[in-house]
Amino acid sequence: MSEDKGSALVWFRNDLRAVDHKGLKKAVYSGHNVIAYYTFNPRHYETLAWGFKKTERFRGQFLIESVRALKASLKAMNISLIIDSKPPEEGLPKWIKKYQVKQIYLQHEWTEEEKKEEEALAQQIEPSIDWNRYYDQFLFHPSDLHEINHQYHDAIQLS
Repeated sequence: MSEDKGSALVWFRNDLRAVDHKGLKKAVYSGHNVIAYYTFNPRHYETLAWGFKKTERFRGQFLIESVRALKASLKAMNISLIIDSKPPEEGLPKWIKKYQVKQIYLQHEWTEEEKKEEEALAQQIEPSIDWNRYYDQFLFHPSDLHEINHQYHDAIQLS
């Protein structure tokens, strides 16, 4: 009997593509059973201090359609998409435990709100779980911009 390797979970947040999604690709090649997770985080639908909602009707409808398309794309790859309506630190731990998740794959985010979500989740799950973050939303990787900037300044100084 083969040893149970556990699962890899792809946490979808802002990048709802199945095609050309580096984290999803890496999860598929990890050798683990792959599951996917998306939450309609209730904090994104609350009224902000400025009197408007972060996610209004038209963006909400766009998200519903995008998640529906993501679910269909993942189904074609034989990957289940768990759709939740709880904050990630409340919803994800249950699924991580149920599916014995060993690795989490996600888009690398940099805003304070998204980092706090990750920190809150990390406090609720086993510290042995591997986090795999990827920059998918940029034309250039952020660390490459520093090198490009130096090359640009060097070229200016030579001319």
